[in-house]
Amino acid sequence: MTLEEDCPALPAAPPLGIARKTAYGLGQMAEGIVTIVFMIYLLFYYNQVLGLSGSATGLALFAALLIDSVADPLMGAISDHTRSRWGRRHPYMYLAVLPLPLCFYLLFVPPAGLGQTELFLWLLAFAVLSRLALTIFFVPHLALGAELSNDYRVRNQIVAYRQFFAMLGYLVALVIGFGFFFVASPGIANGQMNPEVYGPYAATMALVMALGMLISAAGTHRCIPHLRHDEAPGDAQRAPFWRDSLDTLRNPSFRILMIGLLIFYVGFGVRTSLSLHLLTHYWALGPDAIELVTIASILALIAGIVVWAVAGQWIEKRTGFILGFVGWIVLTAWPVLQTLAGFYPPAGALGHVGILLWTGVFASLFGAATNIFAGSMIADCIDEHELLTGRRQEGAFFGVFTVAAKATTGLGTWIGGLALDLIGFPANAKPGTVSEAALFDLGLLTGPVLITGGLAALIFLRRYSISRQRLAEIQAALRERPA
Repeated sequence: MTLEEDCPALPAAPPLGIARKTAYGLGQMAEGIVTIVFMIYLLFYYNQVLGLSGSATGLALFAALLIDSVADPLMGAISDHTRSRWGRRHPYMYLAVLPLPLCFYLLFVPPAGLGQTELFLWLLAFAVLSRLALTIFFVPHLALGAELSNDYRVRNQIVAYRQFFAMLGYLVALVIGFGFFFVASPGIANGQMNPEVYGPYAATMALVMALGMLISAAGTHRCIPHLRHDEAPGDAQRAPFWRDSLDTLRNPSFRILMIGLLIFYVGFGVRTSLSLHLLTHYWALGPDAIELVTIASILALIAGIVVWAVAGQWIEKRTGFILGFVGWIVLTAWPVLQTLAGFYPPAGALGHVGILLWTGVFASLFGAATNIFAGSMIADCIDEHELLTGRRQEGAFFGVFTVAAKATTGLGTWIGGLALDLIGFPANAKPGTVSEAALFDLGLLTGPVLITGGLAALIFLRRYSISRQRLAEIQAALRERPA
């Protein structure tokens, strides 16, 4: 395969080669590891292992995401307007290879003897630095994916590769965590309660992230001469980043998509930040059962990416997104709704772990659709934006998307942390000692509230209007424009 075939120039793009898609997708492993560790482990580690209050932990994580959220559109605008012999995206992808793993490691090794205030500040500082270092890589990496092809179906494939490696990052973080580090040891039956294993675990994850980022940047380096550039002259190139960001929200399709996603991400942040609390205390699972349930869900996500990438050849993106969205919401909340209604088997009974396992598997199969189609739908919005404004702004669009996703997910994490204190959920709690009232309130938060937020988001998501036919019309109009 020639270089031109493997790294096509837009807009007339032949299929990308597997090697380049794989190299591009590997970069998402770092984001996947950071996401799953921050969502699954970090609130639990600082609250249940180190003893920081739930509200303080949630506030630190929310503040980190909020601070980072300002950097996302800024990073998008900076990369959009960068001119270098390494293109617009690659200088920043290379730049982040060392800072992100280092800051991530330090997040999990606070000095011994810190009080509540000092522990809060340590968490805040290194959560912020880790998030900012990830943004330097992640936003240009997302924008690069939108530049690799303008084909309706190939864009689904590119996002599928990216999401496959994000899920692989989830899987690696969970398998290595529960399989090698958070295992039972003398005196500590639940390995996730052992403070001594978090430092070595973080160092292992940092190394995996660094390798994935470096391979992704180097593996797509030869594509640089074939990527699109925004050629808007003069003032447009010097416009402040916030103006670029606001410009994206003038696009009606993107605006509708973002409103729906923002509502969903708040509920998603609450649910995922409390997932280890649920598994350990609400469902009373040991390390082996937690590993089984979580890894089965991640494997189902990976399988779902393949299924929806194939289905995306025929169905409309909005249809696939809504199917996956509704399926994930209902199946994720279903076991909790069963317990609240008094129909769930008690701990130790037949089906207690099995129902959790299979609802988690099918929820992940459906949820994979949202990962596939959301990124591809944004790429279509970028084409529509170019037709309406004459400007090509992948970085700005994905910068706004990531800032919104992070801010709202962070808000959900903060709400989750506040809720722990409001319902009287104790820090450093031993499994089996949490009151029934606190567990019941935790179930309310992660069951009915999740479904309510999902239904509200669905009202907006149904109004997204770029179909396969509409995108073809947009791209035909772009091709007819004078260069």
